[in-house]
Amino acid sequence: MAFPYSPFVLNGRVGQSILKAIGPTLLEAEFTGKSAYSLRLGGEFPSGAAAKRFEEMVGPDSTPVFCCRLHFSLPRRGQHAELFVKVPEEVCVWKYHQVFNLWFRGVSTSAKLYVSFSDAQGQRWFFPQEGILSGGQWVLLRVPLSHFMCPEELRTDNVQHRDHVTELSVQVAWGERAQRCRGYLDVYQAFLSH
Repeated sequence: MAFPYSPFVLNGRVGQSILKAIGPTLLEAEFTGKSAYSLRLGGEFPSGAAAKRFEEMVGPDSTPVFCCRLHFSLPRRGQHAELFVKVPEEVCVWKYHQVFNLWFRGVSTSAKLYVSFSDAQGQRWFFPQEGILSGGQWVLLRVPLSHFMCPEELRTDNVQHRDHVTELSVQVAWGERAQRCRGYLDVYQAFLSH
């Protein structure tokens, strides 16, 4: 059964069964300390606090894993905390895949979650989702790549050039109805599927 806020967000058990049904996937990034990634605060006037650390926890498949935990406290609207990872050359071709997948969990006072990728032309494509950082349970976010949008100021031709994706990011930002924005986000894996 899917969560009520999005057809793309599935709880852990349902996510596991869907992954078994869809077959092979292409792993893009493991947020377990193996991938080199960075953290930054952003927005017009970046302030607040964000910290990443690796913690051992029970993963979505009930096995112990090391994951990245992002703690954040963003005092003003328009601010965000973001994890960036460079996409390795051996998995940078996304044109043969249709769906982006992300295992995560978190708790927040009304943060919005964004995932994004940068294509071969330097355009940055985003998918935002509000209301899914609650409960602290593992969920699988499955988003068709066609649902990612590129803001006008980042466009060159508004076409996804997925023959060479260079960067992937996971971002938390102020939600629409937020009074404050703080919490944590655990990120495990990002991968592509059909």
